[in-house]
Amino acid sequence: MIKKIFSTMLLSLFVITLSVSGKEVKIKLIPESVADLKIYIRPLEKSSDAIRELSFDGALYAGETIESQSGFYQLTGVKDNIQMFLYLYLPGGDVANIELKKEEKHLTANFDTDNSALSEYAMLELNVNRDIWSNNDVDSTKLSEYVNMCFDKAKNISGKGCSKEVQEFINIWSYSVAQNVENVISGQLRRADKPMPKAPLFSSSQSFLDSDMAMFFPTSVTTILSALPRKASLIEKFEALYGNYTNTNVRQAVGKVLLNSFISKHDYNEDFEGGLEQLRVVTEKYDVDETILKEYEKRRSTIKGAPFPESVVLRDANGNTVDFSTFKGKYVYIDMWASWCGPCKREIPSLQKLEKELQNENVVFVSISVDSKEDAWKKAITTFDMHGHQLIDTENAIGQALNVRGIPFFAIYDKEGRLYMHNAPRPSAGEPLKELLERLK
Repeated sequence: MIKKIFSTMLLSLFVITLSVSGKEVKIKLIPESVADLKIYIRPLEKSSDAIRELSFDGALYAGETIESQSGFYQLTGVKDNIQMFLYLYLPGGDVANIELKKEEKHLTANFDTDNSALSEYAMLELNVNRDIWSNNDVDSTKLSEYVNMCFDKAKNISGKGCSKEVQEFINIWSYSVAQNVENVISGQLRRADKPMPKAPLFSSSQSFLDSDMAMFFPTSVTTILSALPRKASLIEKFEALYGNYTNTNVRQAVGKVLLNSFISKHDYNEDFEGGLEQLRVVTEKYDVDETILKEYEKRRSTIKGAPFPESVVLRDANGNTVDFSTFKGKYVYIDMWASWCGPCKREIPSLQKLEKELQNENVVFVSISVDSKEDAWKKAITTFDMHGHQLIDTENAIGQALNVRGIPFFAIYDKEGRLYMHNAPRPSAGEPLKELLERLK
């Protein structure tokens, strides 16, 4: 039995008036007792840069937003770092006297059938999320109950005379909520070492997710990806994607994640040319932007024996450009770090100890910061009394070229300036690293 968490007591009532002027929707929000809220609105098909905050003059909230082509908007109320979300369906953008109710931590709009349905499902989502985060005593049966509840509630609500658009929206939304429920409870079951469900609770449905509306919910991409063949090549995954989905926006969004994941995780040392060929096939067959090939080519620098990447511009604390060839004739142990990186700073004492104790004149140590702001880098150098070769790459070109997924990151270059070891041991490894560096002649 789902807990009844939220109070149904009405705390406030206010009105929004919208009218369309060209491509802008003008908004007026007349509050009674919500002046302590910050109110934001955006059309759902637009990115975060389309968010507009409504101004408040003591009696009236007012502002403009871009007209939503789908008719769906997201309204957000913020108070004391608590956010309250509400989806609105306002086709045409010419609506007056929209009553919104503010309950404990929730907004609802019941001025017509469509928006009543959206508010009702929003309440279900909030109640379920509160319940699963506060109740750790769950099992695989309970997980199935929650997921089925998400779908059953969506079918029940959307069958109450809603428009076709709102029915589709709620059906897709139910997949997003169910996906979140599965992620949270599955994590709880793993941590408690309890049995997981024997079969998938749900799979991506082409009828629901093959739609522009699917892109309103970030979990849609995750759901679609999870249904693609896991142990398959990039080409095979694209074949499955394009074979099951026809919507252009869905294909592009999922395809972008597939490509970025491939670029990040591919083993360039093991099969550089094979990966490049897969990308060529995908770009030609599925009309993918060929700039992805250039991004892949940049990672050629991760192959053992590759020269130090030419795209990297290094500068010292005086602003002078430092050519990596300066270190030719020495093995170079590189430490990539940043002043904001806690794990990086924890390696500094071990690095300084290693530099002091290493008895090998053939090795030099070079620390390369990827701070975007030089002042923060210089302050850290002083704070930690860092000496020797301290350089900075504010564009993080080295991170991209070496396919670095996180810092601190370490690499070793040989006397000819060619990559000797990608992802070398970190200083805190102690003696094993010291012995490795002492063998370099």
